[in-house]
Amino acid sequence: MQTVSAAGRTVVNVYNGSDRRGLAGAVARELQRREFRVLSIGNDASDRHSTAVSIRYGAGDEIPARTVALQFPGRVKLVPDPRARDDHAVDVVIGSRYKAMTGRTAAAAAIAPAPTPRGCLRATTAPSLTPGEG
Repeated sequence: MQTVSAAGRTVVNVYNGSDRRGLAGAVARELQRREFRVLSIGNDASDRHSTAVSIRYGAGDEIPARTVALQFPGRVKLVPDPRARDDHAVDVVIGSRYKAMTGRTAAAAAIAPAPTPRGCLRATTAPSLTPGEG
């Protein structure tokens, strides 16, 4: 079962939920370095300021939300967004307690595809049954 998506296939909006100037831009640049597709950068539109890193996502976008959350250390708040989203982007809201992202090596390892288990072979053709078998 797939639990994360590739960074290059994950679209994000990065919003500053704090009073620190330039925070969303700095996080967006780092996400781009990690091959995430940044759609927009700005201030969080809500009236309340966030303290934690929050990931808002639409219906069916739990996997991209989890993928982005793994780029940040500690507890990241995953928030389902009831609004319909046509772009399947997830919103990253950077709160006032944000310090830094997870190191690139650890973050890349967290979203790396799982290797094929030892001893398993890929099926190349469907087995054929001879009459009377099965």
